Amino acid sequence: VDAAQSMQSDVEDDSEREGGGGGILLGFSEEPEAPRYLLRHFFPSKIGGQPAWLDPIRLPQGDNQTKCCGCGGPLSFLLQLYAPINLKDECFHRTLYVFTCTKEECLRKNLGVTVLRCQLRRKNPYYGYHPCEDEQEQPVLAPGQKCEPPQTGFLGPWAESELVTDEEPRDAGEAQEGESNESELDRLARQYGGMVVGRGGGEGEDMALGEEDQDDEGDIDLNEMDENGDEEWAKFRKRLSRAPSQCVRYCGDPEGGEPEDGEDRVPLWPSSSNLPGEIPKCELCGEPRKFEFQVLPQVLYYAGVDSGLPDDLDFTTIAVYTCTCDVWGGQGSAYAREFAWTHCNG
Repeated sequence: VDAAQSMQSDVEDDSEREGGGGGILLGFSEEPEAPRYLLRHFFPSKIGGQPAWLDPIRLPQGDNQTKCCGCGGPLSFLLQLYAPINLKDECFHRTLYVFTCTKEECLRKNLGVTVLRCQLRRKNPYYGYHPCEDEQEQPVLAPGQKCEPPQTGFLGPWAESELVTDEEPRDAGEAQEGESNESELDRLARQYGGMVVGRGGGEGEDMALGEEDQDDEGDIDLNEMDENGDEEWAKFRKRLSRAPSQCVRYCGDPEGGEPEDGEDRVPLWPSSSNLPGEIPKCELCGEPRKFEFQVLPQVLYYAGVDSGLPDDLDFTTIAVYTCTCDVWGGQGSAYAREFAWTHCNG
């Protein structure tokens, strides 16, 4: 199987193994076998660098897609997932893109992350009906395309790597070959041990992270969560111990239906506070969204993000919810905006 098509093939393989529902897929950072596998004609899943735009002509447009909704500043590309839906012809090719603002205030207000979805039918103006030859170094310019890659205002400051997927182990004893769970957890604790998350009150009383009147009593150091009895953190740590280097948890269904193990198809939260309420419906069609994947803070390490900077990218998880109808993008853009909830540090 071509390395650059790993997301699609892994989803299909898992669907067969699990009788249609498919298992939860984990995304891991790896060096690509060749740089060309991270270009758009190989439909990559990847971290960092510049986006590999699925539609290279009808690019994101308007401040709602291209600027931070908090400060109006530029967004930086974090990662993309190639996640087609097998039974929908209009989703034969489908990629989800995650962009972030690096300003702490924007992330804490849940305004600093933008997720865009793009999809194409199998027969389209940009790619052949069959996969390209493995030796093809560059994508073919699309009709009307002036350069490759297309020039946009998005920033690409972070290290580039391929996201390869594997089914989540059933327990910590099934960790990847050569991966030590304890040593990886220790490294993550050293890297992100200073993270804190706001502890709010009851329903509707969560603290608005980043407010000036927040005091230190509302913060919990992640290293102290076990001692303080945060049940969600204990579940979070235990589940991640199955494969501590995971950067993404993909819980979507490749067939576009409801998975059989629905109880697992919810975000894995690091804390019981700062959780989303009602998920907004799709702005284009009015249909509900459902949870598809989440980004974990381990991605910051592999992207080379310096967590020591006072005003740099930092979060505990990003949960992404996508339209259940996979409606096409708006006028002039092939990219539709989806909903992301940023569970941020205190």
